[in-house]
Amino acid sequence: MSRLDRYAELRAVLHAMEKDIGLGYNTSTEKNILSAIAQLQNMAPSGAFVQSSKIKTHPLCAQIPDPSFFRALKKLLDHGDISLPADRKKGLYRLEVKI
Repeated sequence: MSRLDRYAELRAVLHAMEKDIGLGYNTSTEKNILSAIAQLQNMAPSGAFVQSSKIKTHPLCAQIPDPSFFRALKKLLDHGDISLPADRKKGLYRLEVKI
């Protein structure tokens, strides 16, 4: 089996997992942002919000152009996948996805 064959198998498994946990509708940019927030939240106290600057510099998000990054954040907010603190309009985010 070639490395490309193994890679294709891993991609198929990942795609199936994304569908199973309800991320099938998200774009790759949105999935990268959600994954980055999840990893950053795991390193923070429970319930903590994550700064957008830390999300943007995370390895999964660092190559996303700014307009695409902020458009995806807005879509995730609108969909209820992430939230802001009650007293903020931008800059701090927390996962709300219950998977």
